Order: sequence, then structure tokens, then C-alpha cells
Amino acid sequence: MNVFITALSVYGTDEIAVSVEISDGEHTQKERLVISSAQCADLSLKYGEADEKTYDTLLYASQIHTAVKQGLSILSYGICSENALIRKLISRGNSRDIAEIATEELKQNGYIDQDEDAAREAERGAIKLWGKLRITASLREKGYSDDSIRYALTYLRASGVDYIENCAVLIRRRWGKIPSDPIERKKMVAAVMRYGYTTDEIRAACRRL
Repeated sequence: MNVFITALSVYGTDEIAVSVEISDGEHTQKERLVISSAQCADLSLKYGEADEKTYDTLLYASQIHTAVKQGLSILSYGICSENALIRKLISRGNSRDIAEIATEELKQNGYIDQDEDAAREAERGAIKLWGKLRITASLREKGYSDDSIRYALTYLRASGVDYIENCAVLIRRRWGKIPSDPIERKKMVAAVMRYGYTTDEIRAACRRL
């Protein structure tokens, strides 16, 4: 297989389009691979004949660059854990290897901060009057690591989040007061537990009403 780099041109912001011709002696295939300017500099690309290894490296760099752009698009819609971003990139046709490299690059460039992102998600849960259990489960479901979850919960505690008070506010908003009927009271407790509160927290919250 013969590989020729026929053109290097500015494609977009900080991007280079590399035009390549691949020939097996009988057939010629043309490709245009887009990479970042930094990747282009690292690869030391130049016009003319190139070997298969250079082509494979160029193709790999192009796949990473595409995944990074996809990651930026995903993150533009809201914060996302590393694991969740990797899953989303894979769902868009990237291999796990490419998805992990792209995610790491975005992290290194400051687009992802696991701990702070987890803290923001935890804050949203607290605003919704979720208990610690539900906040933890939600963070785990979103793909945050145990370390980031601990950071987020510590952040809430340092911010003065009072789960028992939040539980009391939830009961007051939804029921006004504690139901006198035992069956209705059990239903209330079951509903509040789904918000992530323990029975001890619910009892303590009821004493504040």
C-alpha cells in the first residue's frame, strides 16, 4: 500500500484537514482526515509519500480529535461524569479506547472536574429535598467515583445542609402535617423514604413539625 499526503489545509478553529491518497497499485482511495493543530505539529506531517505507520497514526489521531469534539458538544448541554461521558462517546460509535483517551484529554484541559461536578449535582439533589441516600444513589448512577461522591457529601455538610430539616420541609410541603390515620402515616413514611431518608431521620423531622 502506498500512502501520499497531498494537502494540509486549515479546516476550522485550530484544526487541520489532511488530504491523503492511498493506492494499492490498481485502485486509489482519497481521504480527508481532520486533526488538531497540536496533533499536526506532534506528527510532523509533510507533503509526499508516507509509510503505513504514519497513516495509521494519523487515522488514530483523527478519531481521537473527533471524539474530543463530540465530548465538548455533550458537555455543552451540562456537566457529566467521566464514566458517563465515556458511555456517551461509545454510544456515538467510538471504541472504548478512543472514548477514554478523549475523556482524559478533556479532563486535562479543564473541561471535566469530577469532584466539583459531583458537588454541583449533589447540590441540585439537596434543593429538591432529597436525602443523603438518594443523592448518593443518583451520583453513583451518573457514574461518579466513590471519592467524588465523598467529596460531594462533605461539601454539602460544610455548606450547612441539614437533612432532617429538609425532611421536615418536605413533609410540611406535601402533607401540611403528620397524618393522624395510621395507614396514611405509613404511606407518608414510605413516600418520604423514597426521597432518600432513613426512618430515624423521618422521626426526627416529625418532632420538628
